[in-house]
Amino acid sequence: MADSEMNADLSRLRSFIHHGKLKKIKSLLNDQPKRLNYFLEREFDACAHATQFKEERTLRLLHEYGFPIDGYPRTRSITPLIIAIRRCDIGFVRTLIELGCDVNCSVRSYTIIPLIEAYQVYKNKQENLFFFETAKEIFRFLLQSGASPNVYNTHSMRLAHLTAIDGEFDLLKLLIDAGAFINAITTTHRKNLLHLLCDRAVEQPTESFLQILRMLIQLGCDINHRDDCFETPLMCTLHRGSTHELIVEGTRLDLKNNFGNTYLTRAVHYALYDHARMALYAGAPCRVWQCPFPYVNRNYQQQQSSTETSLMDAIVDYERFVSQLEVYLLKPRQLKDLARLQIRKTLSCPLNKMSLPQKKYYRQRAHSNPLSDHSVEYPIRPDDMDWSSHYPSVIESPEQQPSNDEESSVSNKRRKLENQLIEFVDIGCGYGGLLVALSPLFPDKLMLGMELRVKVNNFILRMHIFDDEILGNITTIIHNSTTSLPPDVPAPHSIGYIAVLISVIFFGSNFVPAAKYPIGDGLSFQFFLCCGIWITGVVINLAVGNPPFFPLVVIGGVLWTTGNVLSVYVIQINGLGMSMLLWCTSNLFMGWASGHFGWFGLIPEKVEKPLFNYIGVAIAVLSGLIFLFIRTGKSPETTAEHQPILQSNDLSIINTLKDDPLELNSSPSSSTPSRRMRIIGYILAIISGIIFGLVFTPSTYIQDHRKYKYPTASKNGLHYVFSMYTGILLSSFFYYALYIVCKRNRPHICIESILPAFISGIMWGIAQAAFIVANSILSQAISYPIISIGPATLAVLWSMLYFKDIVGLRNYLIFSAGTVVRLVATGFIILSKPISS
Repeated sequence: MADSEMNADLSRLRSFIHHGKLKKIKSLLNDQPKRLNYFLEREFDACAHATQFKEERTLRLLHEYGFPIDGYPRTRSITPLIIAIRRCDIGFVRTLIELGCDVNCSVRSYTIIPLIEAYQVYKNKQENLFFFETAKEIFRFLLQSGASPNVYNTHSMRLAHLTAIDGEFDLLKLLIDAGAFINAITTTHRKNLLHLLCDRAVEQPTESFLQILRMLIQLGCDINHRDDCFETPLMCTLHRGSTHELIVEGTRLDLKNNFGNTYLTRAVHYALYDHARMALYAGAPCRVWQCPFPYVNRNYQQQQSSTETSLMDAIVDYERFVSQLEVYLLKPRQLKDLARLQIRKTLSCPLNKMSLPQKKYYRQRAHSNPLSDHSVEYPIRPDDMDWSSHYPSVIESPEQQPSNDEESSVSNKRRKLENQLIEFVDIGCGYGGLLVALSPLFPDKLMLGMELRVKVNNFILRMHIFDDEILGNITTIIHNSTTSLPPDVPAPHSIGYIAVLISVIFFGSNFVPAAKYPIGDGLSFQFFLCCGIWITGVVINLAVGNPPFFPLVVIGGVLWTTGNVLSVYVIQINGLGMSMLLWCTSNLFMGWASGHFGWFGLIPEKVEKPLFNYIGVAIAVLSGLIFLFIRTGKSPETTAEHQPILQSNDLSIINTLKDDPLELNSSPSSSTPSRRMRIIGYILAIISGIIFGLVFTPSTYIQDHRKYKYPTASKNGLHYVFSMYTGILLSSFFYYALYIVCKRNRPHICIESILPAFISGIMWGIAQAAFIVANSILSQAISYPIISIGPATLAVLWSMLYFKDIVGLRNYLIFSAGTVVRLVATGFIILSKPISS
């Protein structure tokens, strides 16, 4: 066959590949074997053409016929893989690697490394988000497919170094994970990866930068490597940041650059006193060699050109450095002594040498228990901890009872803080550098450092750093990292007021779901209501981790059920709104007085402004008297539709569409309850309120006597919910069984009211749980008056706006006046402010 015909067939093959004509390609290659051999001998890069024209099926066909997937070694054309990478076509890249493409292109005499090309594409595509993410995915896929992470670009620079210089920390992390040499040195300036990263450091580094930095340190990258200027990576961080990440175990602070300067002297030269303070804390030597630099006094330079001079005498800006140290740490002389003692005692090495830290001086033995090895004060609960010995300039000791003259004396240096609770905790504080820096920034906050290493903690306390007036709000203690106490820290008052709001809403609305359904005589209704309460208690008990069961709290549940049984008949006589106003008023007084004055063995609860508290309670009681003048009534059009839970004044029977009439009054001619029945209802409502006011007494008694009688008790009010709700269910079952016996096994059960009663019980259970939380946080003197008056007002709103039980201009005016009075009472109670425990 003539060469002209072969060249024509080669042109036809190029055209078929360009248009993806598979059948014609097959017929052309199968026609004569010589033709295929001719194509292969001419080193025609058919696979590169197929890749360029995005013909994947054609590529697979040509590969089957023997065309090399990587092209020919002697050609200078780019490989199919490079074409696909430049086009940012990850699908074609996967196909080429699947067909056996060489991801490192090691067979070509002149080629471009695919991984280097992928990185260049990644840099060029950053403006386009789609191609940017695709290029990053190609880079990751090449590494997963076996691409070498230790490749060089055309300027003989490793790819890992290139990504570090460009600040591409995500790709650098991929290279390190793939096995890149972390201790490789650049050909210029002799820098390692840590040097390059520190050159890219900023004042507020990103999280990816810090991750790479920590990863390199953990993998063993030489943290003390010195470049051609004999500078370590730590010296490169000056003016940039992230210094504390490089000061780890093994960092040498005594190394000098080619001018004889250490990290400490350079920090002083650039007036970076925070860096200098950190270096001194880490054990940097306090004496340096004299050298002709601007930060050295000229007098010392002329007198001692080569002798060793104290660093404190060599600082030009000496006064500023001293003032910084007085605020942040110590006085200069104490600072120098501290550094000397730290090097001599802790590291056990001479002053003119610096050795690596020894583990035995920095941590305890593995698996040791500090409680058995050392004398550690470990209180039963945070409330029993005496902090006066740790903060002598801020907190008075319980034994100290200073006179009025001493308190008013000007010489008394003890500062008075609004909140004597620890708000800053540094776990693993070391030598307390962070606490010392935060102390002047937050002088009104107490700060605590917790350190597991006993020798370090004792060393700090022996220096008496925290005894002065400036740093009197910080201290350190030894802690045991293997033991934890139950969370028993007082919650903020805002949580208590949120619990008050939840309790008011649910207490004032819990009977609304059952208002449109018949309740019969009420005993069956209250039993199913108590079942819903107990289910709520089970859910809360599981949510708080199944705390201990307290039988004494069961009495509170029994008291509530007793009052609830009475309230059923009270509601039928006086209506829901009027009844709740009466028993909430008596409940208010009993609950507030028992907590405030300490009745029944409770600890009296104090407030910051008792006068405001008394005024608020008195006004709340007065508002209850105002609401007594409200008269209930019901519009006639809703009489035959349902039985209201708020009884009307003009009905003598309860009519529903599904129930027979149920007589309420013995006098059929009476349209309203008689005066005698109303008085009895009022008395029963007041008795119910008194019983309700004693419901929390058992749980509060346990909380007040946790130290001696109930050591396993908690201050979290939710831990007593299940015990109280269990008492509610048991006593309700007892009263219901007694009721069934009295009715001769013919109880009056309204099927329609079972589910509403259950829902009402769930709402009441939520309200009562919020009530307990509010008592635990705010004390009964604050929460009881507010929650006692709030639900009644909300119930009257339901009666006025929804059930229409209360109508008439006179009732509206009385309600408005009573509501304003109650808002004033609530304001006074809130302003009285509970005292933090």
